[in-house]
Amino acid sequence: MIEIPLNQARFAGDTELLEAIQKDEDLSMQIGVSTFEKHRKTIRKHLLSNAVRVEPRLLPKLNDSFTALKERSGLVADLEAYVFEQPTINAFVTAGDRHTYVALSSAAINKLSEQELEFVIGHELGHAIFGHIDFQALNLLESESLDVRSRMQVLAWKRAGEISADRCGLICCGSIDVAASAMFRTLSGLADQELAIGPDDFTEQWDHLMAEVVESGDEDHWQMTHPFPPLRMKAMMLYWNSDSPLIHRDQQPEMSVASADKEIRHLLATMDPLSRERRDMADPILADFLLWGGLYIACANGKILKSEIRQLKQIAAERKVKEAIEEGGVSKAERRHERLKAIEINRILQGMLQIAYADGEIDEMECVAFRELAEGLGIAESASELVRERFIEEMQGA
Repeated sequence: MIEIPLNQARFAGDTELLEAIQKDEDLSMQIGVSTFEKHRKTIRKHLLSNAVRVEPRLLPKLNDSFTALKERSGLVADLEAYVFEQPTINAFVTAGDRHTYVALSSAAINKLSEQELEFVIGHELGHAIFGHIDFQALNLLESESLDVRSRMQVLAWKRAGEISADRCGLICCGSIDVAASAMFRTLSGLADQELAIGPDDFTEQWDHLMAEVVESGDEDHWQMTHPFPPLRMKAMMLYWNSDSPLIHRDQQPEMSVASADKEIRHLLATMDPLSRERRDMADPILADFLLWGGLYIACANGKILKSEIRQLKQIAAERKVKEAIEEGGVSKAERRHERLKAIEINRILQGMLQIAYADGEIDEMECVAFRELAEGLGIAESASELVRERFIEEMQGA
């Protein structure tokens, strides 16, 4: 195993979204009246009645794994582990009055290898370490007392929390291949140890899924409590290849943890409509519009400046910017079937203007390119000129 304190692995977006929720007065009040306290008082009775407690005499190997991982993680709370009957691979962690409880389905025990179980257990311990179980999002969501916007906030935080928990699972099992295999078995339900899927296969599946999301413009994904499995695998790959403490092999990291976290924010924004309101433009559904439109404007005067490249990197992953500059091509966003909404069009226009203004001015050729792109989005020349003029006034007055 890799000797790394699990509390160092938390995804920055997890922390940021939780802080935003805690600063929201309405949401804080809802948290205060959550029904979770009743759950705390009854969960141990429920588990003892409907599951088997993990003890050295009954399940020695599993008991040893829980003991070792608890010690390594630095989890302070008393831990009790249980196995419950279920034909599908599943697990959960929760808090009671005196203990933290981790429960695994019988299918998880029967179908996963020892290392794969370490990934699953580590994932659940991650939720406990990062305090996710102190604020039970599902209990709050099930209360049906939240408005749509608040539900979006809570669900976005819950998905970010899964990224943090996955990192703990990755550290506990010590292998990106094992993590991919554990996710594959969880999704497929297949127990054959000769069947496996590698992390690259999962990330390729994410690319296909992203293309479908871009084409449909579908926003229903915000209602999911977990990120898409291929997205989770992509996020783990980014962390595994960063300069995190996980680098224990003879290889150079491909990026910093901060850069990995930034790209993961872009991935998660696919499932979060509220991300489209943020000025950081962390929205991969619109990223291609912003990237290719911004690149078109930046190149309008025959050259692309370093300041413009820096601005492009603010709205798209550095890797994608590099590929776009080197290869050129047509944006996948041109295949989007659903019409852009007004807020999306405004964000695209603002983003392209920020790139054009990266050097402190917007020259005539960049103005022409901006008008052409705006026209392609269905914006009349007079309207696009008004947007440009107001943008410049705002920038000069800042």
